[in-house]
Amino acid sequence: MFEHHLPLKPSEHQRLRVSRHQDYRFAAEETLIPLGASELAQVAREYPIVFTDADAPMPCALTGLSPGHNAFVADDGTWRARYLPAYIRCYPFRLMALKGQGGEAAGRFALCVDPNAPHLNQTSGDAIFTAEGQLTPAIQPLAETLQAMQRQQPVLERIVERLQHHGLLVKQELKVRLPGGEPRVVRGVNLVDEKRFNALDDDAFLELRRCSALPVIYAHLLSLANLRLGALVDQAGADLMGHEQDLDSLFESSNDDFTFDFDS
Repeated sequence: MFEHHLPLKPSEHQRLRVSRHQDYRFAAEETLIPLGASELAQVAREYPIVFTDADAPMPCALTGLSPGHNAFVADDGTWRARYLPAYIRCYPFRLMALKGQGGEAAGRFALCVDPNAPHLNQTSGDAIFTAEGQLTPAIQPLAETLQAMQRQQPVLERIVERLQHHGLLVKQELKVRLPGGEPRVVRGVNLVDEKRFNALDDDAFLELRRCSALPVIYAHLLSLANLRLGALVDQAGADLMGHEQDLDSLFESSNDDFTFDFDS
């Protein structure tokens, strides 16, 4: 997904149409799906939420136990879960930050499309632009979802920075045993260390509460039950081995003006 990004411009893509009835085989190799802050509670019901192994880890839905195999995409292209993460739901669209004169992000975003997506054609489906060069009613909700995710990104980045500051994000290997097979190891993910979290002093805990980190932590910890019971285990035919969490709790955004620049 998104190996290429084509900025959309009414002057060049007036006739471009998108079919919203494609199957999900475009995501068949995606095993880590980026998440927005507002969808974590829904995602936690069906997907394990892990953090990427990077300098700036971000929460993702774990959708596969083997590299390049998304267990949530069936052979016929249907999606094997009730909730569809926004990143998948909005494909083939995404936002791309525009650069200013100094090469820094200018605070503006272009709506882009994956030019290789099977959704695109010039004969059928929903038009992307109206005759006046505005997004059509069929596409506007997707653009608004992408806007919301982008607004949430700085909040998530701040939360992750505080989790790292307190030493709560730890690189771990998830050991998974397939029936009749050798244990499989999922590498390249970070998890919240629950023991360290429970050992935080009051000041550190209150700081995490003030920066809205607690809902993220609880959604993540609760979601790990999906490594034992959820659709990922059902589809992969796997049993989690040797990873226990003692979970007993639950729960606790930013609103900026947003504009698209189709002509940059």
